Amino acid sequence: WLEEEEARRTLLGRKADSGQPLDYQGYRLGFRDGVRSTRGAGERALVLAMLPPGVFCNDKLPTAVPRSPDGRLDLAAALFLCGVLNSLVADYLLRQRGAASVTFSILSQLPVPRPHPETSAFSSLVELAARLTCTTPDFAGLWEGAIGTFWFPEEAAVDPAERERLFSKLEGRVAHLYGLTEEELAHILTTSAQVDREGREAVLAAYRTLG
Repeated sequence: WLEEEEARRTLLGRKADSGQPLDYQGYRLGFRDGVRSTRGAGERALVLAMLPPGVFCNDKLPTAVPRSPDGRLDLAAALFLCGVLNSLVADYLLRQRGAASVTFSILSQLPVPRPHPETSAFSSLVELAARLTCTTPDFAGLWEGAIGTFWFPEEAAVDPAERERLFSKLEGRVAHLYGLTEEELAHILTTSAQVDREGREAVLAAYRTLG
């Protein structure tokens, strides 16, 4: 725990504290530093999560605040990035670089598809990421800011089987966004020790449904 007043002084530096909102008071996208020496066999290289307001992090969990060109917080873009970068495709791309850790510099070099926010390719992935992320009232504001409707507990994917189904759909959508063929996706799936045969078939089935 941190004393908020002291933490704010540290964050503001020489600026006066007039009660202005700071990044920790809103939703942020955090990613694990991912030093390879601490990763077990088959563990993902790239792990991200949306953080609720009021969370402070050390340097092993860097955070980012996606904003629109006019400087406003873009919660839909944050969920989109969380969904894409948590995919097996993005993890595969990162592993090909052989980086010793995950940094802002490394992340900025990863190719990320950018569908227009008003397309179904964007909105459908944001909704999937929201159902997988917004599982408690702490994330009600994230859901409402990104989806534009009130959050209800029924919207949350908390059942393990339902989460697996949504993860498969997300993987299939991401693969289409990257323009992968079914053969390319199948190859990527075989390189991940986290996905068993049943999981690979579920992802490929979701990919075909969207084709």
